Amino acid sequence: MMNADNPEEKLPWRKTQLLGQGAFGCIHLWENVETKEKLAIKTCKHKEEMSDKTWERWKMEVYIMGKLKHENVVRAVDLPEKLSPQSGQPPALAMEYCEGGDLRKVLNRPDNCCGLKENEIRQLLTGVGSAIEYLHSNRIIHRDLKPENIVLKCLDENKILYKIIDLGYAKELDLSSICNSYVGTMQYLAPELFVTKPYSKTVDYWSFGCLVFECIAGFRPFLPTLPPVEWHNVVCKKSPDDINAQYDENKEIKFSKKLPPNNQLCRPLQNYLEQWLRLMLRWDPKARGGGIVQAQGIERPKCFCVLEQIMAIKILHILYVEMNSILSFNVNETHTMKEVHAAIELETGIPPQQQYIILANGVKLEPTDTALQGCSDPNTEEVIVFLFRRGNLQYQAKNKKLPQQVQAIAKEPSTLLPPKDHRKAWAHAVHWCAVTNRDYKRIILSHRAALLSLLRSNSLVSKQKWQMTSEMGKLMACKDHFQTSLDFDLQKCKENIENDKANVWRSKMYEVWTHMASQLNEINNLQDRVNSIDSKATAITTEIVELQRSPSGKPKQNNDLDEFETGSKKLYSELIRATQGAAGDGSHEMMDHYPMVDLVGRCLVKREEQTKLLFKHLSKVLDCQLKLEPILPDLDNACSEIAAASQQLKTMQLQRQTDMWNVFHWMCGNGKDPANDFPPLPSNILYTSYSSNLESIQLMDDFKTNALRLQDVVETMLREQEEHITSLEN
Repeated sequence: MMNADNPEEKLPWRKTQLLGQGAFGCIHLWENVETKEKLAIKTCKHKEEMSDKTWERWKMEVYIMGKLKHENVVRAVDLPEKLSPQSGQPPALAMEYCEGGDLRKVLNRPDNCCGLKENEIRQLLTGVGSAIEYLHSNRIIHRDLKPENIVLKCLDENKILYKIIDLGYAKELDLSSICNSYVGTMQYLAPELFVTKPYSKTVDYWSFGCLVFECIAGFRPFLPTLPPVEWHNVVCKKSPDDINAQYDENKEIKFSKKLPPNNQLCRPLQNYLEQWLRLMLRWDPKARGGGIVQAQGIERPKCFCVLEQIMAIKILHILYVEMNSILSFNVNETHTMKEVHAAIELETGIPPQQQYIILANGVKLEPTDTALQGCSDPNTEEVIVFLFRRGNLQYQAKNKKLPQQVQAIAKEPSTLLPPKDHRKAWAHAVHWCAVTNRDYKRIILSHRAALLSLLRSNSLVSKQKWQMTSEMGKLMACKDHFQTSLDFDLQKCKENIENDKANVWRSKMYEVWTHMASQLNEINNLQDRVNSIDSKATAITTEIVELQRSPSGKPKQNNDLDEFETGSKKLYSELIRATQGAAGDGSHEMMDHYPMVDLVGRCLVKREEQTKLLFKHLSKVLDCQLKLEPILPDLDNACSEIAAASQQLKTMQLQRQTDMWNVFHWMCGNGKDPANDFPPLPSNILYTSYSSNLESIQLMDDFKTNALRLQDVVETMLREQEEHITSLEN
């Protein structure tokens, strides 16, 4: 790829590692020394080292790759001039570098032994399905779809692009034509290829179906260890809808139309994909894929239309905290949370009025809210909606049992197994630790959401309580001022009545003002109710502050289960290194199961210990939430009553002044001098009235000063709560 007098050290590109080897040659990773750009470059053996058929396949791959442009097909790029083959050398193929490796490496990870996560399955189906339909629309069948030929390009933390590579076996053809050359990898070959029958693009459907099944279940669908001839003779007996054949405990072959239960798909998606796999894994190649259908005026294979519809489905995942299990519901734009409440009742038996559903940020979902509001990004496995049963929280989760392979080594830790069985048992142990850790993290998230919800509610209660006490204080100050004046007026009116009993209007006015005085007692009763509500709210706030101060109330919770998941993966890696270093005769470094069994046992104990502690605190959080809920309506009612009482007080004041002015006008209407009608007031009376007014004014000033101080305290407390809420949200 370079001149002899131009050594590699002087090139701007340097070869860094071998990515893979194939029938044609090797794939190396090259990096630009200056720009750090990376390329995967596939080079071919010399023509003399290849058969004519292999040489033609290589040229076909270079030709096909050069004309394809799809985000889920690995992109061919221009070969840097300095790396171009010399005259007489075979052509080289430069491609974008996908740093995530191939799908086989992903499936071989121990924590994926029971299949990939739901969000990964979704991205895989969407990307690879789109790429296959694109290839077929360009008159190309791949003919060698398998996990090794799917690579991963990471766009961000959650988004992964799955890309098809290695079109060495791809064939360009008219879609109506058929082929009869024997190509591809045995385990993923369509049945017609085993008997060298003519085939068409539906061979890719079978391979894709097998690949997807393996990604969901962790193993291939149809007896992958059987020799080809025996495999064909057995699997040909399956019904059109069978998608799985495995040995049962009696070593008998059992066909199934369902996916195995130990997968990571939610129930709705699992049901839909079972129907789709029945289309893809039909034995009859003509029936496979479901034929051609009309979709929006365009003819398309039914299998791709169905897949597109499945991937467009919105699924609401809700963590039922009490059972630590996920409830999943297919929802659309028309569904409200009221309908979700009804669906939850059918599945769990919890009546809607006892369901408390909140988002991860602590916001409660009301029955009128849209169900889509709770749907999380399908590219993540994050759960953002949590269901609690109102009342006493009891942890009732049925903890996931140890897999059979792990139970076996736990009973006999000293038993030595063949390398394959040894790796399988330890892989299931790693998977169990990973799932246990994931489930505990979900409880932590639900606890954080519940605490956020409580703090939000308490913040609202504190603000409303401040408003209530502030308005009540103003009302009492006005009421005391009014009562002082009214008592003085009543006393004077009473004295006048006794001096002039024949005066009807004085008696009438006295009667009205006496009634006003009796109504002021209602304000005193209102203050008693306000004090009672204030005491309850303060007591709960004190409880909440104590909950915040406890170790379980910290924004960041310690999770010791992380170390068990990490430890199990480390042990598994050590096992792989030991078995990979074994000689070709099958011998390997003997490793008993004690380290893994001990780690799983400690993980089990720690899970129970941490879960109980967290649920104890969570129960107190929910108890406080339950106590707070009736207080908010009480506060609202109290504020409404205070506003009504203030208005009534203003009305009485206006009424009293109106009465006085009516007397004044009546007296003027008689043409008499008002001063002659009322005897001069003693100076001590004037002083008493003035003094009372001064005391009332001083009382109001004192209230304002105390109110400002109280407001400062409340605002400080609310600010601290907001900071705690922010820290929890982050």
